[in-house]
Amino acid sequence: MAAPPVANQPLPADEAPEAAADAASGAEPPAVAPPAVAPQAPPPAAAVPTERLVPQGDALAIVGPAAVPAAAAGRPAPAAAAAVPGPNRDLPPAGDAAGQIPAAAASFVAGDILLRRAAGQGDPEWVAVGRGGRLSDREDLIAPPWCRPQIRFGAALIRLEPNTRAVLGRDADGTPRLEVVFGRAVAWSETAELKLGVTAGGLVGQATAAPRQPLGIEVSLDREPDADPAASHAQRRAVVATSDGAASWRQTEADGAAAAKPLAGIAGQVPLAPRVSLTWDDGDPGAATLGPPGVEPAWMRGAPTTDRTEGRAVKVLAERLAPEAPVQKPLEAIAENDPWAENRIAAAATLALLGDYEPAVMLLCAPVPSPQGLTEAQWTTLENLTVPLALARGVNAAAKLGQAFEKRGPAGSGKSLFAMARGLPADDLANGGDARLVEALSAEELVVRRYAIRNLMAILPPADRDRFAYRADRKPDLNREAVAWWKTRLEQGSIRRDAPPDDAAAP
Repeated sequence: MAAPPVANQPLPADEAPEAAADAASGAEPPAVAPPAVAPQAPPPAAAVPTERLVPQGDALAIVGPAAVPAAAAGRPAPAAAAAVPGPNRDLPPAGDAAGQIPAAAASFVAGDILLRRAAGQGDPEWVAVGRGGRLSDREDLIAPPWCRPQIRFGAALIRLEPNTRAVLGRDADGTPRLEVVFGRAVAWSETAELKLGVTAGGLVGQATAAPRQPLGIEVSLDREPDADPAASHAQRRAVVATSDGAASWRQTEADGAAAAKPLAGIAGQVPLAPRVSLTWDDGDPGAATLGPPGVEPAWMRGAPTTDRTEGRAVKVLAERLAPEAPVQKPLEAIAENDPWAENRIAAAATLALLGDYEPAVMLLCAPVPSPQGLTEAQWTTLENLTVPLALARGVNAAAKLGQAFEKRGPAGSGKSLFAMARGLPADDLANGGDARLVEALSAEELVVRRYAIRNLMAILPPADRDRFAYRADRKPDLNREAVAWWKTRLEQGSIRRDAPPDDAAAP
């Protein structure tokens, strides 16, 4: 991280809202393809003036210099690539026709869908990367829901977990760097020692590990259920975890140079024993902790099985997204018109990751029965994939979500729906918000009923046996007794976030 800027400083709350994919904060990295002929290993790249590595409005930007990639001709046509196993299995080679991998090249070697942010005239567009397609040394990438794309970057192999945004870059000495903006990634090397620059929240350094010993990198965004995203930012937590082998961590700046102001709590050079976690969070941004050996996070091993419904949806999206073509229009068409709900959910949730929340809100607000209507389980899946992250990403993303509710929600209900999506604060509950939630259980609009019961059950969780006493998609007669139970809780004044769990059985 370049001095003198302060690491992880928050973005001003009054900055202009993002464009469809969040406006670039600082100079946009050029979308440059490697030359068609494999070059010799490049000399260390020169550093350019300070710029942001991540887009404005997505969590908090890490500021630092970036390596200048070599200029090159147009992006080559994507080539077919074999499926790549996980980090603890043999990996088939990926590269040019001769099987050679340019030292400076990155490529998409396995998985169904990987999206990259392409520079161009006007607002940058998101495009799909073709399997086997080359990537430049600076790329802003997204792994859509239910997708685990794998990238080869020099000697490093990187698997992005679903719903992850990450940025590829290079340190001043040419070392590959991975910045996880939010989500999870696993990095390893098959035959050589892994050496990878890592930026994850306030954890900025270079990690090394023995061959076939993966490192897990996670950046989570958490917010209080009633926090106003316009007045507070989400709590970020970053973790670098080891697997069964030892590794090491050296604190650096974002260009790989020695850290000007190392984090307290850990040494400048830290050995990482097997199954340990290096952790940082916003609560103490100037420090990090190294935990004792524990259990390897389950997500580092990937998904043991793939849900068939989710897998089919990903295949449909992959078939309809042309390599190096903008994905906005095809995803909109799937979200609005596809006959299968899982395909609509996957497309709408992907668009939400790109900063377009209208398709997701349209599906969340669709009545049942209707062509776009969702079952309770499907609605919950889409809501969980889109709304919490939008509220945690920053003030701009939250504002765009609110605008989507006002535009796509039932007439006159947009603001109240957005308030329920955010969660009602304690003072609002005490000043009539509890009564409005109970009243909303009998609202005409299905989405209002769904958000009402979602809020009530988060505020006053009923016993497990009573969790399904009320269903928003049932006829009013079937919910009458459950609504009466909630009215009793309202009269007792127990619909409060600090209230003890209610043991009175719902009908």
